[in-house]
Amino acid sequence: MVRIRTLLILFIAVSGILATIAFISYNQLQSAPPPPEEELEFWYERCGVGYPHGSCICGVSTVPVKSPQTFKMSTINLYDDPVLTMDREVITLHTYYFGAELDSGAKIVFVINATSPIDLQIVLVNRTDADVLSLGNEVAYYSRVIIEAPEITSYFRELNVQEKGLYIFVFDVAQPKPVATVTFEAEYGS
Repeated sequence: MVRIRTLLILFIAVSGILATIAFISYNQLQSAPPPPEEELEFWYERCGVGYPHGSCICGVSTVPVKSPQTFKMSTINLYDDPVLTMDREVITLHTYYFGAELDSGAKIVFVINATSPIDLQIVLVNRTDADVLSLGNEVAYYSRVIIEAPEITSYFRELNVQEKGLYIFVFDVAQPKPVATVTFEAEYGS
């Protein structure tokens, strides 16, 4: 009888320890950061305008793009002007928009490097029917500036998303010359 009681007490003790270990493991799984998400994808739009004046033309990607992206902020072309009998310089300034739909609590880490100064804005559009195929329009009419960084050549930041919405990175020309080449990298943080 003593032996059965001892075995029963030992069984209850071992069961309690196993239950405690299972409980702690379950709670650690619940509080652990989520597994890495898939790659961060961006909707993409590029607009160009003649400098010092000209019409604006935009091109939109109908499928998301991934990081890293490298692009030129302006193009300079020379053409032979028969009226002026000389080469004429034609400059096109570009604005680039990269938009990602992010949930509250997400973290993204991004790095930007440019060969000459550019202007950067990160804006939030938090309306449910934001148009990812018209990022420039969303920025112009529905956005709220989250980060403004003028005249940068290098920028590193971790963005902790406070509210769900469409976050748009806007790259703009700070000066037409020299032509800035920009590399933009972004990924989910942990």
